[in-house]
Amino acid sequence: MRARVARELGVSISRVRALETAGTLVPTIDKDGVRLYDPRSVKAYAKKRAPRLIAQGEDAARVFLMLDNGHPFKDIVIATRLPPETVRKLHDEYRRPLVEPPPDRELEAFDRRSAETDAEIEKQRARAATGGHLT
Repeated sequence: MRARVARELGVSISRVRALETAGTLVPTIDKDGVRLYDPRSVKAYAKKRAPRLIAQGEDAARVFLMLDNGHPFKDIVIATRLPPETVRKLHDEYRRPLVEPPPDRELEAFDRRSAETDAEIEKQRARAATGGHLT
């Protein structure tokens, strides 16, 4: 499917169409009209274009600085002359946290402790509201 290939390559669906037109990616079409792409050809194309998508440190620094200053996407592409796909990838990298969130088990334990703390705070407020005595 075009959308899946576009996501894998980090390009738009219209770019995938253009690659089809150019003969770079040649899908087979199943009986339902769904386009199926050979994973090897998709990976080969991704590998071929990868060096162009990896921004140098200086490019990344310029993009990050412009993002810090609130510049719109279009202006960043124009000023840096980087491909939109590269700026998108840098934007995603810019927004990704340095520390990965903990696994679900740790989140559940954290949520449980937070709920217990909230309940304790509510008890203290209720106690304070009734002059120190719970009814």
